[in-house]
Amino acid sequence: MNCGDYYIGIGEKKMARPIEYTREELIEILQGVGVDRLSKRYFDSCKNLPGSATIIRKFGGWNKALEEAGIMQGIRTGRKPNSKRFCSEQQYLDDFVFFSKEYMYDYHKNHSDEQCIKELIIPFIKFLYEYVARYGWIYPVKTKINEWCDLIRKLKKMDGNLSSGTWSGNSEIKRYFSSFWDAKLNCFGESPIKLFYDEKLLIRFLKYRFGISNGKKYNYVFGGNKVETNELFDISFKQVRRAFEVNHYTVSVFKPLLAKWVYTKYGFDGMTTWDPCAGFAGRLLGFIASFDNGKYIGTDPNTKLCSELSCLVGDLNLGERVEIINSMMENFNISDVDLVFTCPPYFNTEIYCDEETQSSVKYSDKDAWDNGFLKTLLIKSYDSLKVGGKCIIMFDGKNSSLCQCMAAEVGFKFVEVVTVKNRKTHFTKKTNYEFILVFER
Repeated sequence: MNCGDYYIGIGEKKMARPIEYTREELIEILQGVGVDRLSKRYFDSCKNLPGSATIIRKFGGWNKALEEAGIMQGIRTGRKPNSKRFCSEQQYLDDFVFFSKEYMYDYHKNHSDEQCIKELIIPFIKFLYEYVARYGWIYPVKTKINEWCDLIRKLKKMDGNLSSGTWSGNSEIKRYFSSFWDAKLNCFGESPIKLFYDEKLLIRFLKYRFGISNGKKYNYVFGGNKVETNELFDISFKQVRRAFEVNHYTVSVFKPLLAKWVYTKYGFDGMTTWDPCAGFAGRLLGFIASFDNGKYIGTDPNTKLCSELSCLVGDLNLGERVEIINSMMENFNISDVDLVFTCPPYFNTEIYCDEETQSSVKYSDKDAWDNGFLKTLLIKSYDSLKVGGKCIIMFDGKNSSLCQCMAAEVGFKFVEVVTVKNRKTHFTKKTNYEFILVFER
């Protein structure tokens, strides 16, 4: 299997490259489908239609495609309601709709918000708890090999983008790494998997998904009629998880396209790079998308995460180019590295596991972490690099100045700092900034 080609070889058989549509052909298809069917889900489910990803790639966004096709914006389609009866003894697909948007619209016309909570949300939560007790937590469907290959091909074609708001790869990462859902933000104290059992919190999250809000009104088309109402969602396991994400109760993911920007600006084809805090494969994917040669070495103390990273490397046949090592950065030694590139934990802002090897567990206060972890990271990076090699660290504003001072003490030459603009991160719902610090040995 070669993720860089347009064919995926399986034995003697090959899957041909997808049909290339022109903008004019896609516009004609969009206009001919009909407003009641204008949804990404519908296009992805029909074999005789281009997938939503094809349309988004051609126009730069789904809404942009609709706009260019002259289709009214703000119209959201509904489907016929499924029965709201469900049983914890039956298994359901991840995207099975228990309550459709259309059902919720009809329900809200004759029921109060209090009735919705009592008659729908609380019974649904009871079902969720019984279901999870029987089948395990509602993890997403694991990203498949062909989806990873499609993503890597897409990243190879895209120019590296400095904005960390470029989301390509986020969905695949969150679906593949179950350890993502085990990680927690320190300010909330528990991971989404554990907060899932906080019934009051879950009710608060689901109220909006079930259409209970005082915010902006949205336009939908139900039964051929345009209506305006609160924002509604097709309620599925996906939407339960999504509630934790949109409320900022999940940890961050390093954007692969941002990693590609760094690698192509400061690295070169055939280089050896070390990532002391490998994380959820964002920088690994960025490296593979940047170059056809060279080696990525990633270390991380999280046992479960490293196991998943190793499985990903095996799934994609990247063993010759990628090495994953389950080790604390402090205990790892390497030399002749061309580039060190990582995004370390911001002390205890995000806690990825409760193992004693986790830096915020090993160093219980900020001063100890600064001197025990951060300074050691810089020393190890300096010692690992060839003369002229670069060390690139992405940090938040609180730690970037300290990192620069410590890097100078270690012997690094400061090269530059690059500002990255974030929107609605785990730090804040407002615009925020992180900094790419570039040093040279």
